[in-house]
Amino acid sequence: MSSSSRSNITSESGGIDPQVERIDITVILDDMFKEFLKLWWLLLIIVSTLSTVFYFYHKMTYEANYTASSTFTVNANSPYNSSTNSYDQTTANNLAVTMKYLLQSASMERIVSEDMGLRNLPGTINVESMESTNLLTITTTSTDAAAAYNMLQSVLRNYQTVCASVIGSTILTEMDQSGVPSAPSNPENCRSFARNGMTVGFIVDLALLCILAVTKQTIRKEEDFEKVLNVECYGAIPTVHFKKRGKNMGEDADTVLIDNYRIPGQFLESVRSVRTRLERDSNRENYKVILVSSAIPGEGKSTVAANLAVGLARKGKSVILVDFDLRSPAIAENMNLESGQFGTIDVLMGRARIDEALIQYKRLPLGILTGGEGISDTMHILNTSAVEKIINELRELADYVILDTPPSGMLADASLIARHVDTALFVVRQDYAHIPDIIEGISNLYEENIPICGCVLNHATVGITGYGYGYGYGYGGRYGYGYGRGYGYGKEKRKK
Repeated sequence: MSSSSRSNITSESGGIDPQVERIDITVILDDMFKEFLKLWWLLLIIVSTLSTVFYFYHKMTYEANYTASSTFTVNANSPYNSSTNSYDQTTANNLAVTMKYLLQSASMERIVSEDMGLRNLPGTINVESMESTNLLTITTTSTDAAAAYNMLQSVLRNYQTVCASVIGSTILTEMDQSGVPSAPSNPENCRSFARNGMTVGFIVDLALLCILAVTKQTIRKEEDFEKVLNVECYGAIPTVHFKKRGKNMGEDADTVLIDNYRIPGQFLESVRSVRTRLERDSNRENYKVILVSSAIPGEGKSTVAANLAVGLARKGKSVILVDFDLRSPAIAENMNLESGQFGTIDVLMGRARIDEALIQYKRLPLGILTGGEGISDTMHILNTSAVEKIINELRELADYVILDTPPSGMLADASLIARHVDTALFVVRQDYAHIPDIIEGISNLYEENIPICGCVLNHATVGITGYGYGYGYGYGGRYGYGYGRGYGYGKEKRKK
């Protein structure tokens, strides 16, 4: 693709620079919901994994702690303070605060360790004083219940040794004591940690969905064609849902065509809207031969081409629909037709005439040239003058000739055919092909000096916030008319 073709699309439309586009919060929310529907299994794995990791981490690192405590009143050992009535409360408060720091000092820890016959203190000593009172609560904590209790008793035996040189003789009057702890003060709670892991997992999932939604480069709605590609959108064709087919509904009951009585009205109106705009431009620009393509497989171009052909024929126009996707023909299957004795390949190779290969579609003025058996090497056919010759013959046989071609963003097939047509209609499946792939496909057609008359937003759905297009139909599963099939292009279909 030439650089001039690329710049023609990106510069006029404002490009795909994410810094230029305004972020629409409704679009982001809908994209997050769509990504959730596609990746729910991965998001579930993330939540489950983090929950399990948190659970076993706590399980492996958990260490039980036992706490012994006792509450005292602090008084100075003075003959003048023999009664609490005559005792200065302010002095008592200050005494409690000072004693708090002394009992937690390194000297106290050393003395308690020596008293217990240990080199190091087997836990921690914590002292809390109640504000505006002379109450002290001494708490000792250790991984062993007996050690916690013995530490507390050692503090009570030796507190005078530490405090005497600083605050003089004091008296601790015990008010309450816990005794030897019988249960850990930090009970093992693996379930709580598992819930914390789940919470972290949900946060990670939301962040991942947000990143995917913000960085996504796809076509989401009709306005994106003008903003991003500078191409008119003829309309949006919605996703179709079918009810489960009954026994007597007929072979055509599941065809996604506007002449199928099971097709909902909104789908019919969407196709009619696209047909009307195509007719308008065709009459104005004298278009007769219209190429229909897409960027990548799976966007539903064959279904769009078939519906436009049927729509024009139902309006009284003579139409010929040609399956020019020689690698993976789909028209016959999509329209539930028996492939004729001859197909497009036979006509191109001179093994049959056009009138011998054309199949009449029902009672409409619509002739269909099916593709026949798919082939992998198309260059030796499409590079010959036979393509131009056949297309010129088709011009004389009908008001409109619609050519279903391979995706133009993958191989040169569509570009080779485009040399001999009047215009191209580009099909883009909603939120599917990446914008660079779409630009590549459109630019490949532009290089052949073929105008893009318009684009169609296919397989459109309404998001949870209401943006988008399409409707839910019926009660059965979604009819995946836009998913396509495997293509022999030497390149895999893009995975969603």
